[in-house]
Amino acid sequence: MTSENRHTVADAPEVDWDALSASFDEEPDHGLRDPAVRAAWAARLRSWLPTGPADILGLSCGTGTMSLLAAEQGHRVTVAAVV
Repeated sequence: MTSENRHTVADAPEVDWDALSASFDEEPDHGLRDPAVRAAWAARLRSWLPTGPADILGLSCGTGTMSLLAAEQGHRVTVAAVV
């Protein structure tokens, strides 16, 4: 998705978000596919989350990349979609 194709619910409530989901993780900070971006977010999460394993609740977390990073750090993550 290019910058000119980015939408928010406020800007375009009629957008079919399910149709856009296939390319959602193409955004630099969404899929965390770039190793440097992924490492930076992992470090940020380490500074925010407890040092030991903790129960983490992810609400409406896009495709769950932050939840995956938290799980990789040993946390127990439950993801729930809010509709």
